[in-house]
Amino acid sequence: MYPLAGHYLTIGTNLSVPISLILQNLLVILIVPLLLGVLTREYVERKHGEETYLKMKPYFSSVTLIALYFLIFIIFASKSGLILNNLIDIWLLFPIALLFYGITISLVLVLNKHVFHFEYGHHQSVVFTTVSKNIALTIAILVSVFGKEGQYMAVFPAIMTLFQAPLLMIYLKFSPAVKKWFND
Repeated sequence: MYPLAGHYLTIGTNLSVPISLILQNLLVILIVPLLLGVLTREYVERKHGEETYLKMKPYFSSVTLIALYFLIFIIFASKSGLILNNLIDIWLLFPIALLFYGITISLVLVLNKHVFHFEYGHHQSVVFTTVSKNIALTIAILVSVFGKEGQYMAVFPAIMTLFQAPLLMIYLKFSPAVKKWFND
C-alpha cells in the first residue's frame, strides 16, 4: 500500500514517487529479511532442535525493538532543533495518529474475525506486530528511497511513535470487550 498511497498523496505536488524504487526497497527491506528469517529458523530448528530455537526466539524481538529505538533516536537527535521549534505542530499530529491507529486497529479487528477467523490470542499478536511495525518500515523506505529529503519525511512517522504506545495501551484497556466480541 505504501507505493500507491505515496503516489496518491503527491498528486499535484512537485514530488515524484518512484513506485518501482519503492517496490525494490520493499523487497530488500521486507521480503529478503522475511525469507532470511524463515531460513534461519529452519536451519536452527534442524541443526539444534526446536527447543533451542524457542530459547533464542525472545531475543529476536528485543534486537528488533532496540534497532527501531536506535533508529528513532538518531532521527530525533538529528532533527531535534526542528522538533523543538515545532512542538505545537507535533501536537497537531495527534488527531492524525488517533485516526491512523483507530482505522488500522479497526481494519485488523474486522479482517481477523471475519476473513481470517482468528481466535483472540492470534488476533492480539497480529494487532501488535502489524500496527507497531508499520512505522519502522515507513522510515526505512523513506530514507532509502528519498535520501536526504527522506530524512525530513521520516520525522513524521518517527513522531507518530510518540503516540503509538499510549494509543496501544488504550486499545489494551478494551481487551475484555474485544475478547468477548471474538468469542461470540
